[in-house]
Amino acid sequence: MKNYFTSDLKGSKIFFPIFLLLLFVMGYSVVNAISSLEMRELSEQGMESIWTSNAIQGGDSIWAANAIIDGSYFIRLLSMIGFGILYMLVVYGLQFFIVKFTLGSLQLKGERVDTSEMKFGPFFVRVLGWTALTIVTCFIYSPWFTTNIIRYFAKHTSFKDKNFNFKGSGSALFGFIVLCYILPLFAIIIIAAIFTTIIPPTAVGFAGLFALVMLFVIFLLTSLLSAFLIRWMVDFEYDGKHITGTEMRYGKTMWFMFGQVMLTSITFGLYAPAFCLRTVRFG
Repeated sequence: MKNYFTSDLKGSKIFFPIFLLLLFVMGYSVVNAISSLEMRELSEQGMESIWTSNAIQGGDSIWAANAIIDGSYFIRLLSMIGFGILYMLVVYGLQFFIVKFTLGSLQLKGERVDTSEMKFGPFFVRVLGWTALTIVTCFIYSPWFTTNIIRYFAKHTSFKDKNFNFKGSGSALFGFIVLCYILPLFAIIIIAAIFTTIIPPTAVGFAGLFALVMLFVIFLLTSLLSAFLIRWMVDFEYDGKHITGTEMRYGKTMWFMFGQVMLTSITFGLYAPAFCLRTVRFG
């Protein structure tokens, strides 16, 4: 007879952290967009001043543009970098405690999983290093970033004084994302671009129907990726035993995730705590 971990996690316990996380991410996106526009304007003003100076000085490069001399551009750049680090601190801090609460809710035969070894300070230092690698590699390192985060949480989670070891592969995640998500997404974009050149401007209803079909396909791709992620994430070694998510069928898992993604999108993220709770119980 197989024994399974159960969770007594309550939605009320994680609602505020998830809601705060969503609110902060949206706020950061707005501030970042405004700052990017302002920096672009300053850069354009600086280049215009430089070109004017070059014309006056007979073509000699005079790097004395007002927008650069007064330091506005660099001050805003440093502010964006500083706010970016603050953003990471808040986002990963909230994610850290959400994961800690979630894993701490798991129990088997009345004995609870221990997450006391998790410390945010060492975790955040590692995240900074993994983020730097992700940026340097133009986000190609992202699957290994995800792998390292899960491996950290597994390594610092124990049950009956024995720790878990995550066996998932970053290369497997990378391959699935490229073959089953990015390439089909590019195909959809190309099909949509070709379609817009063919359809007559008067066929508004047909264009709307086509847009809905494309949106449905994108949701399906996202659900397929989410289903793979759930199965891929459940791959641990514990006390010489291999714990996997192979019993979760792709079809059932994909349609479950499709419903959760749809509800989260329709409610503008308000359903996210319930999404997290139901996903934990589903797995």
